[in-house]
Amino acid sequence: MGKAARGTDGRTFPWGEDEPNKNRCNFDMNEGDTTAVGSYASGASPYGCLDMAGNVFEWCSSQYKEYPYKKADGREDLEADKHRVLRGGAFYLDRDFVRCAVRVSFDPRSRDDRVGFRVVAPGF
Repeated sequence: MGKAARGTDGRTFPWGEDEPNKNRCNFDMNEGDTTAVGSYASGASPYGCLDMAGNVFEWCSSQYKEYPYKKADGREDLEADKHRVLRGGAFYLDRDFVRCAVRVSFDPRSRDDRVGFRVVAPGF
């Protein structure tokens, strides 16, 4: 999710500005709840990905471990019963949580309606 949101220029927000924008993503209760995917087309990332910030946190497969990222440290072990990374922020959180760099730890056995996932299908 990181590169898809940040692009190659390391932007702070997917749309390239240095400030959050309530016209580009759902955060800080500006809609009061989740919104349909694509509701903020002007918030697209450099790759055209939508909803990379705000709306709901998205699951990542990686275990939550400190940076720098080291693939060989076991964080990609899908069988491990460990906390996983969530990214993207959510509709109920403030501006500090919709930055591309934000990541939090969450127990994959937990349920929360403010957490979603992204399906990627190449070739469409």
